[in-house]
Amino acid sequence: MLAELVHLLDYSHSRYRALLHIMLTKYVHFLVVVVVVVMVVVVVVVVVVVVVVVVVVVVVVVVVVVVVIIIIIIIIIVINASGCAFLSKLGRKLSTQSGDDRATSFVFQRLSVLIQRFNATLLLDSFVKD
Repeated sequence: MLAELVHLLDYSHSRYRALLHIMLTKYVHFLVVVVVVVMVVVVVVVVVVVVVVVVVVVVVVVVVVVVVIIIIIIIIIVINASGCAFLSKLGRKLSTQSGDDRATSFVFQRLSVLIQRFNATLLLDSFVKD
């Protein structure tokens, strides 16, 4: 096609100039279409890659959250069963030593206050200090 264009440039006849103009116009239109198609394909590929990466990240985060929740539930179940038994036994021993039947309740209350203070300290320390 380019060889024909070069050959047509050698002639100065108006018919050849018109033909040359038509051929160049078609060639330019073809190049524009090719460039647009390539740009659309590149954009589509980039969008697909971004969507796949986002989906993979979301799936990984969901899996990690689910695993952490399952581990926390297992720990709470194990600690609650053995921890309550230990604190109850400790409260009974304190009740027998002190003679106060409320000693078990006091142990649970003190533990509750201790946990609340610890959580407050953690929350306070999580803020950025100037």
